Amino acid sequence: ERSGAELDQGQEAEMKPCRWVVVCLTLLVSGASATTPPNAWDVVRDPALRERYELHATVSRLFEAHARERSRPRFGSPELADAYLLQARTMLEIADAAHSPDAQLRFDVGRVYQLFAEREPGENFGMFRQAAEVLDSAITMAPAHPATEDALLQLATCYARFDTEKEVATYERLLAVAENPRTRAVSYLNRSEALMRLGHLDQAILDAHYAVELDASPSDTALANMDLAVELDRYGDGYGAMRAGEAAVRGYPQVVHMLISEDADRSVFFVPDYDKHWYRAVALSVLARACTQGACIDSGSESQAVRAESYWRSASIEWDRYLALAEVATPWLGVARRNQAQAKKRLAEVTAKLPLPAQRKEPTDLVF
Repeated sequence: ERSGAELDQGQEAEMKPCRWVVVCLTLLVSGASATTPPNAWDVVRDPALRERYELHATVSRLFEAHARERSRPRFGSPELADAYLLQARTMLEIADAAHSPDAQLRFDVGRVYQLFAEREPGENFGMFRQAAEVLDSAITMAPAHPATEDALLQLATCYARFDTEKEVATYERLLAVAENPRTRAVSYLNRSEALMRLGHLDQAILDAHYAVELDASPSDTALANMDLAVELDRYGDGYGAMRAGEAAVRGYPQVVHMLISEDADRSVFFVPDYDKHWYRAVALSVLARACTQGACIDSGSESQAVRAESYWRSASIEWDRYLALAEVATPWLGVARRNQAQAKKRLAEVTAKLPLPAQRKEPTDLVF
């Protein structure tokens, strides 16, 4: 999972990929507010300064209006949110803000491009590269700017889509300057996923442990534990993987909804996309094991045996989906096949003990 690049206003106030990606996932950047207006002497030295400031102030208000509409899933208007974002983009592009001598305007351009790309990643994928180019130029221009820390997180999130090595390098730059515990936690858990994709499981596991130990928020810690569960599973430590998965689900049960609900992609994104099936399978297996042992984590009207059967069935389906989509060169196919066989074995065992056909409970109907 991977945390997204901006605060997920639809989750609890503490929530921000991952995207967790962790898309967790998702989830820390709030965007810089308008800076102090220039004084008369500054304008005398640079007559265009007032105009640049007013553009930034207007765009900041549009960003706030966009976030406000998105933060109200029941009452907000997606169309109005999109209109605010389009207006900000249009104003910035007319002013050629991507090449502005003011780094703040370049940060604004990078942010609006990233938000556009995240709306429709397939259709607007090229905008991740555009956002990364502008953000990198702004950071280079003004490395000590107050918006640089947020911009580094945005930049890393963009690189996650198309250049994992640059993503890792950007998180290293961010961790060297970040002091906020949430920024550090999200950086560690996202870098952990990137390192896993590069095949560096030892380092990935360490980063996930760091994120868990920071315990910056219940949601971040749960996402980090899910990363740790998948990484330990692929490392060959099945017992450790289940312990980490259980810590995630028991510590923040809503993490299951983030993974398996129909609108999960709004909170997290996965690279590659089919990795979401591994995460879902682990979470469902945790729920299934608990019910098999007579200690269901969720609540429901069905018996624990019925719920165990449903969870094992759903976990088996997720393993089937992963194996159907995974590339041949994926280094963990053997582990996935083993997990698939184990889930199907468990499913057969619990099904055989049911006196009647199970009244199956869909994962999206979980109640905690």
